[in-house]
Amino acid sequence: MTAWDDKLAIPLRNAWRMAQYAPKFTTDSEGKSMTVYFITRHAGAVAWAHEEGVEAAQVVEHLDATAIRPGDVAIGTLPVNLAAEVCARGGRYLHLSLDLPPELRGKDLSADDMRRCGARLEEYFVQSIARKPHDESIG
Repeated sequence: MTAWDDKLAIPLRNAWRMAQYAPKFTTDSEGKSMTVYFITRHAGAVAWAHEEGVEAAQVVEHLDATAIRPGDVAIGTLPVNLAAEVCARGGRYLHLSLDLPPELRGKDLSADDMRRCGARLEEYFVQSIARKPHDESIG
């Protein structure tokens, strides 16, 4: 368990203040180098992350999952297959979650808009379940 795991286990009050819980290091607890990727195409998300203290080594619009090494952290709103690949490669996936009302879907949000929608990072472990193309056990 890393120091970051300990911080994620702390019960949170109200909104999650990323300045207290975001990764702020480029090495893990064993001294191995790691990269924190923030994946977004939205300026509001970049501003939100900066204002909340989320520090990323690389901000990218699209993630090349083949670049993920064990210990790396991917932050964003990834398709499930990419999130699964991050996890399969030994990385950690933190999903940028929002409680978004229908009228705001598809709109560019400011950092303040994101805070009003409860923006937070939630860690997920995603794993693909391999099945044959015509697996009859799927209903």
